[in-house]
Amino acid sequence: MATHTAAIAIVKNRETEALRASEERLRLAVIGGRVGIWEWDVSTNRVVCNGQLKAMFGWPEAEDLTSKKVMGAIPSEDRLRIDAAIQRSPSHPDYDVEHRILWPDGSLHWIATKGRVEYDAAGNRVRIRGVSVDITDRKRAEEETRRREALFAEAERIAHLGSYEWDLRDSTVYRSEELCRIFGLLPDQFEPTFEGYLERVHPEDRSTTKQIIEQAFRELEPFEFEERIVRPDGAVRLLHSQGKWMFDESHHPLKLVGICQDITERKQAEDQLRRSEERFQIVARATNDAIWDWDLASDALWWNQGITTLFNYAAEEVGTDSGRREHVHREDLERVVSDIRAVMDRGEQFWADEYRFRRADGSYADIFDRGFVIYDGTGKPIRMIGAMNDISERKRALEILEQRVASRTAELESRNREREYEISPRKRVEELLRARNEELKAFAYTVSHDLKAPLRGIAGYAQELDGRHRAGLGERALFCLKQILTATHNLDRLIEDLLHYSRLDAETPTGAEVNLAHMVEAILRDRKPLILEQGAEVAVSLSSTSVRTWERGLLQVLTNLIDNALKYSRDAKPPAFT
Repeated sequence: MATHTAAIAIVKNRETEALRASEERLRLAVIGGRVGIWEWDVSTNRVVCNGQLKAMFGWPEAEDLTSKKVMGAIPSEDRLRIDAAIQRSPSHPDYDVEHRILWPDGSLHWIATKGRVEYDAAGNRVRIRGVSVDITDRKRAEEETRRREALFAEAERIAHLGSYEWDLRDSTVYRSEELCRIFGLLPDQFEPTFEGYLERVHPEDRSTTKQIIEQAFRELEPFEFEERIVRPDGAVRLLHSQGKWMFDESHHPLKLVGICQDITERKQAEDQLRRSEERFQIVARATNDAIWDWDLASDALWWNQGITTLFNYAAEEVGTDSGRREHVHREDLERVVSDIRAVMDRGEQFWADEYRFRRADGSYADIFDRGFVIYDGTGKPIRMIGAMNDISERKRALEILEQRVASRTAELESRNREREYEISPRKRVEELLRARNEELKAFAYTVSHDLKAPLRGIAGYAQELDGRHRAGLGERALFCLKQILTATHNLDRLIEDLLHYSRLDAETPTGAEVNLAHMVEAILRDRKPLILEQGAEVAVSLSSTSVRTWERGLLQVLTNLIDNALKYSRDAKPPAFT
């Protein structure tokens, strides 16, 4: 019996020691794993927990906890999720949730909680037990990973660069969103096969692309090439593709990783830049200018071939602006430098000047130099680009021309002086003639007025005979009366013409539409008696029936022409004019 009792005691001691050891291991595990253990008595709202949990909440170990205090440290949106998890039915007593907690210092932390709700026989919650683990570091790592992935995706988008990864171990293929965008596809539309990729390659590039990739697969070597692809909408894009194999320790391939960059715009820009450079070179050769580019920060000066062609310098011989100044004529240097500085001080962009520049053989060339100043965002000049043109021959030609002009001017001045001596008598004759013309016009005016009075008397008596005594006149008397009336009318016109002639200088010609046929017909009608008397034959041929001109002047000209024709053709048999 005693032996049996001793044996029982020994077993109990061993169980006690084993339990103590197990508890110690659990304690160390809890401490080492930073696990918070807690129990919530629903009836009293009291929370019992270890120090690890209090540390997770940023509370001192001596702090007494209640469910209100614990839930108050959890943000409201997370608290709703915890409440929903706890309030499930007794058939689902376990819950697992990740949530944030707000420390007393205002910082946010993350914990993962696993709990079990215990119910009484009536289905009421009586107790909740659980463990919590601080996952703040993991959450921050996940957030950092998401941030870097977003940054990487944004970098891919900005660079138009898509990436892919083919894991040979499970044949999975990863394609970035940007790669799908480059191909104009949604992720689920991009078939992750080599054949699916080749279908997107431009037909003209498909064979070469296939050969390059198949060779890289056989030799397990990196590859790099350019190919065109055709998007579903028909747009053609140019890509730059690269790939590289990843190996294990035994040099067995594990993955193929690569990129595809859309370089369509870059290629277009390069082509445009190349064409622009070609045009620049052609223009530079065509203008035969020495083009320069001055970096103000480093004082470096770049030249095109013109510096050699025009002045026989190698570009490095005049590789700085300070070096260029050494070749400017000392009489021009101060003006040139101060003018450039003044343009920059005023914030202007254009400068131009003429000065002398020393060639490699020591002679000086006359040049026309102009430049364009470039400023940074603060208004500081950082660069100046310009071109020098050798105008020496033009200057020599201008000097020769100026000499010839001066010589010719002197010669003309001499001749003018001679002509003045010759013109003086002519001027006196012209002044005398002008005076005689004035006298003649005054005489014509006077005579016209003096003739008007007797003419009005003759016309008045003739009109009285024609009006009152016509019935008592014979045929011959009537003919004479008609001739008198016609003659007085013509004489009146002649007097009017004399008066008009005397006022010609004072009249301002004005344009009007004139019917030539009517004007010629009226002149011939007035001269019909004279035409019949002379038996003259008159033919009228007009190329235009209407002109815009000075009516009185044209009437005077045509009247004089017809009168002269009648006068000087009277001796012809028969008199005729057209």
